[in-house]
Amino acid sequence: MERSELGVITGTVLFVFGLGSMGGVWVAGVTADRRPRTAILGLLALATLCLVSFGLFGGSVVAVLLGALLWGATHGGIPTLMQTAGVRAAAHDPDTANSLWVTGWNIGMAGGSLLGGAVLTGAGTSALPWVAAALLAVSALTAALARRNGFPPAR
Repeated sequence: MERSELGVITGTVLFVFGLGSMGGVWVAGVTADRRPRTAILGLLALATLCLVSFGLFGGSVVAVLLGALLWGATHGGIPTLMQTAGVRAAAHDPDTANSLWVTGWNIGMAGGSLLGGAVLTGAGTSALPWVAAALLAVSALTAALARRNGFPPAR
């Protein structure tokens, strides 16, 4: 069993994250048809706040577990809602929309891994939540500005 410096077993944190992810998928399912933009903005804001809390309170077991639960919720809901928005925005060609979504997601994961590795090597672990929070804030701003084209109403 691998323990963090906080004394928490890594598997426990990942389990809590997974529980949160299931809740996030539920939130996405409930809101995808009626209020997808509101839900995505809320989840992006919550993800940003979770990372800020990791930066501020990363030494607290309670903060890390609560942050993992809420961050998991964002990671369960955000992909589902964004994919739904993409298919709605390109209702005439949903297969292409899904292909572009998957490609963009994979590029984002690879780019985030590359940037995260560079931040860890250069500035260390304490900088990682702040860099990630800044990127999520940009994502939230982008979603906020995509009112008409990014989140068309359901048909």
